[in-house]
Amino acid sequence: MKRWFALVCGLIFASCVSAQEMTRVLRCPLGHDKSRSVELLRSHPIADTSVYYLKRGTEPPALIYSGDEDQSRGGDLKSECSGSGERVLVISGEFTSNYIQGVAIRYNVETKEWERMDFAERARPTRVYLGREGMRVVIRNLGNETDKKYIIYRYVAGSGQTSEPETSNEMPRNDHGEVVTLH
Repeated sequence: MKRWFALVCGLIFASCVSAQEMTRVLRCPLGHDKSRSVELLRSHPIADTSVYYLKRGTEPPALIYSGDEDQSRGGDLKSECSGSGERVLVISGEFTSNYIQGVAIRYNVETKEWERMDFAERARPTRVYLGREGMRVVIRNLGNETDKKYIIYRYVAGSGQTSEPETSNEMPRNDHGEVVTLH
């Protein structure tokens, strides 16, 4: 009985210590009614990097990229909670890729689903389009991936992120949703 009690107390203490070591970077209320939230947390600082976590609502924190902590260790991180009618959390930085990696997260109140889109390009996103049918992240093409000006990542509500980004010389049309300009 004493062993079990010591084990439980140890686990509680360890979880409290690790929770205290996490620092909130940003809390972002999502959805038209701001009823859902997501937090960006960091821990384990080394030099100019940290391990980053996401926490949706009351769920426990999870690594920003599944797998081990090394995949979620990033630097030169930029996070933004933007939008007027509806908000989106966009995070980008230097993680394990030679490109800028990031995620865009929203809560689609129409479909009652969380939407997460991952991207990796030479530049950070400039715009996010939010609509009933999903979201699009627009990144200016700075490399030689395509001869087009923009790289567009798409999340289709109910289906998920498309396998390959689209390219275009034009910004996408606004299909009766909100266009969020990122800073």
